[in-house]
Amino acid sequence: MEITEHMFSKIDMAYLRHDPTMAERCAGVTYDIGKSMIIRGEHSSAACWLQRSYEALPQPEIGRIGENRRELQFAVLLARVRANMFLQHEDGETIVSSLLDILEQEYGNRLPVILLNLDVISKSPSPDSQRYYAKLCHLVRTVPVTESNYEMITRHIHRLNKWSSELALDILKQLLIQRLVLHNDIFILEKCFVTFVWMQTALSELTAGLNSLSGLIEKLEESLRKPFSEEAAQASLILLWKKTNIAYERKEYDVAEKWCLLARHMMFVNAGNTNKTKLCRKMILCALGKMDASKARQLFDDMPEASRSESLTQYLLYKVALLDKDTQLAMECLETLSKQGTGSEKYILACLAETRHIEDKYQEVIALRILLDNLDKKSLDGIHLPALLRHTIRLLVSEVSSSDQSIQLDVIENTCNVFEIASAKAIQYRDQENGSPFSISEMEWFSRNSYNLAVKYCTIWDTRPVLSLVNTSIKFLDMYPSNLSLKQLYAVTLRRLLCYFLGALLNMARARTEADAQTRADYYLDSRNCIQFFRDAFNCETKNLEVADRNDLLQKHRTLLAFDFEAAVRLRQWESLSEIIEESESFADDVLYGTFSDAMLCSEAPLENAARVLQQITTNIARHGEVRDTTKLSRWIRCQFQLSLDSNVEMAESVLEQAYVLARESHSRSEKGEHRDLHRPAISSSSYPEEELEWLSTTAFNRAVDFYTKPDDASCRRWAQKSLDLAGLMHDGGLLYKVLKDRFEGLRWQ
Repeated sequence: MEITEHMFSKIDMAYLRHDPTMAERCAGVTYDIGKSMIIRGEHSSAACWLQRSYEALPQPEIGRIGENRRELQFAVLLARVRANMFLQHEDGETIVSSLLDILEQEYGNRLPVILLNLDVISKSPSPDSQRYYAKLCHLVRTVPVTESNYEMITRHIHRLNKWSSELALDILKQLLIQRLVLHNDIFILEKCFVTFVWMQTALSELTAGLNSLSGLIEKLEESLRKPFSEEAAQASLILLWKKTNIAYERKEYDVAEKWCLLARHMMFVNAGNTNKTKLCRKMILCALGKMDASKARQLFDDMPEASRSESLTQYLLYKVALLDKDTQLAMECLETLSKQGTGSEKYILACLAETRHIEDKYQEVIALRILLDNLDKKSLDGIHLPALLRHTIRLLVSEVSSSDQSIQLDVIENTCNVFEIASAKAIQYRDQENGSPFSISEMEWFSRNSYNLAVKYCTIWDTRPVLSLVNTSIKFLDMYPSNLSLKQLYAVTLRRLLCYFLGALLNMARARTEADAQTRADYYLDSRNCIQFFRDAFNCETKNLEVADRNDLLQKHRTLLAFDFEAAVRLRQWESLSEIIEESESFADDVLYGTFSDAMLCSEAPLENAARVLQQITTNIARHGEVRDTTKLSRWIRCQFQLSLDSNVEMAESVLEQAYVLARESHSRSEKGEHRDLHRPAISSSSYPEEELEWLSTTAFNRAVDFYTKPDDASCRRWAQKSLDLAGLMHDGGLLYKVLKDRFEGLRWQ
């Protein structure tokens, strides 16, 4: 830029005033410079160059300026505003204001001027929402109705909505009624309407937007004379449904009912019968909340026959029957539910819960009898034990899931106990000759659900019951017969691997928080056992796994290796560490090696063991030649060198050689990237850090001096040379190399 400034200073501005063509060219060049500086974020320089561009423009009356010069002046003015918007000096706002006045006087109706005004207002520390609203109204009235323009307008409306929801909604309403209805583009109109619904339902007050939405829907119905499309109707109902739920949860049943009535307007008729049924059921719930059984019955009678027979509707009608103390109706509801087939049990259980809630023992007995009858249909000899256990588990799990407070320990314990009883009974029946009621599908249910429950609550419950669920799942997997289909065998293998993975994680989590040393060691050992089981199963089945599952399990394998390494370190099983590193070599990266290194450096491992492990890690990284983070690797090398310096001098010397090779290769890669600019050499982020090279070279030279004082001339010369080699790689103009070389040459040899 210094050259550019110098060249600009050579321009005779007085001459330009007499040559409009050259003036226009100069203005164009300085405009391009200013524009590029805006892109780079250099707003102060950009403002300076754009002002030069503006001053260089010919200044006769605008009407006498050619179209090209007029457009250039327009572009320069726009750019000057944008550059000055970001300047933090006293005259910034004044300059922007005066430039906007010029733009509005000369180009006021053009879209860029309106948009620039909006941007300037929005950048203010305290945006003037009324002024922004006025400009946006002008934009809505003048801009052509296209999809891109609609998206642009809505972006600004969303911005205005942050300052004033009332003004933003008014703009949207203007856009809908004054422009989009007349334009007859249904797609854009429906998008705008859904946005309007979203903004209205986002208001905090429960009744806010009800009248406005109702009035707008009536106007649109009158203008369009047809309902919204299915997509728009469903999108609107989703938003209205959320508002209804909020009102219902706050027990504002009258308000919730009004939102439901609005959602049932004929304009939303294309939303489908499912949504209509949901709205009707919500209104029944509102009637129940108001203890109005008569209104609830009327709503039920107005529903289509198919919707009335649905399980959830029958459950709501059962609640109406309990409210009305209509024993016959309650019985009919339970009978209908019992005939619904698979999945009806949860509704019968819900009915049972309702009877317990109101302490109606008679209805509770009826509900329980029908539930048992429903289960008994699947058994030849009385109660089917697996089914009874399954439903007991479901009941317990539903109680756990519905708890809003801290989960009671006895509920969790009972859930785990039922699973354990199920596995014990399955083992017991397996040894009997008359057959077992626990079929493959039954065992699959217990295995799958115990695992799923463990996954769902592994971060909420204590680890002990979760581990119990994982072990139960594995027990059922072990009871599967040998004559499984390939699909079943695949599912069993996959779940077994997932169980071992989760078991390893849970044991590690428990070990990390356990205070007792022996118990902590037991958890670490259990984790290593789970990891070994995972390793054995995974190695046997790798070729048979699908690509997606194999990739997922490979990632889990990587995670387990990190935990295995940590557990081995905590158990002081140093001989296992090299095996784990070797196992991970084919897919490990800097992150995994970093985990290994951190675990090692934070341990109480003997110096020689720690140095050997770190050397193995750095050797593996160097062997693959794909170092993503040279800085991190250099720190590991420093730690390894420092550890081995006091325990194994030969290893320390090997570390120096390894560091030299890595530093030389990283510098070579960096220099290739710098080849494009020979006048400004810079150290790439992938280069070996200068401070690490300096530390290694000076430390190595100090050790060389130690050898000199022993005396051990051969070791001294060797270490000094390695020190000089490392110093020679530094980008300090050879300063450290010269200092060390002078000191080395200053030594006196005998």
